[in-house]
Amino acid sequence: MGARRARNENVFITASFDFFRAGEADDDRVVTDAAVDAVRRLEEYVRVTDTTLGGLCEWCFLESIDSEGFTDMGMLARGRQAVVEVVFHAFVRITS
Repeated sequence: MGARRARNENVFITASFDFFRAGEADDDRVVTDAAVDAVRRLEEYVRVTDTTLGGLCEWCFLESIDSEGFTDMGMLARGRQAVVEVVFHAFVRITS
């Protein structure tokens, strides 16, 4: 038995934003804009408002953002869909 030990870890958190708009819209722009706006709001919250995620980490930043950019052909008759995947990179100090 020894003293408490600590180590630093890089943690990557993946989140998916899945937006759907029913009806026959002409393009994917409206639903894609809504999904990207949600990502921007979360990114700004983590970057400006709560940079330590309530004290769980030292910092957390948006690492990457990815989107297919179009609605799957099987979904077109029902509406438009946008899926945006983001990865956040956080630096965490773990003590045991």
